[in-house]
Amino acid sequence: MIALSRNKCIIICIPHSGADSRGMNRACLLMNENNCLSRIKCLIVEDNYFAADIMAIFFKNNKIECEIAENGEIGLQIYTRNPEKYDVIFCDLQMPVMDGNEMTKLIRRSKLPTAVTVPIVAMSGTVTGDIVSKIGFSYFLKKPFELHSLLSVINRVLDKNNR
Repeated sequence: MIALSRNKCIIICIPHSGADSRGMNRACLLMNENNCLSRIKCLIVEDNYFAADIMAIFFKNNKIECEIAENGEIGLQIYTRNPEKYDVIFCDLQMPVMDGNEMTKLIRRSKLPTAVTVPIVAMSGTVTGDIVSKIGFSYFLKKPFELHSLLSVINRVLDKNNR
């Protein structure tokens, strides 16, 4: 599959012969004209080290700069130190110390310059998208998600930023 969005990023997904039923072994490559992905900076707030590391490797392989926080409290501290740095925040909902719901509420209520506009993507295997929109999340990814779902969210963020 090849898709071209308005921001001239091309997504190429090549099915791998050993793909499981969900297509998790599909190889995806992002190519772009103007290196649009290298401008993206994201914050991953996820207590599952394995899940956060997989996302970070995928992002780094596609020239997307990212930082990882292991819970909402640390995520909030990282974001508030430099709120203009992040184009998108990916946030697990259920974490120790401070969960994603509380972190998102605190960001949205803050007086920081990007608090209302920064896209925050909720990630959960147990909560539905209907609930998270009321809290202030911009997008929702149901866990476990396939790479094409993650790419879809990134493209929506890029499209929104390029308007």
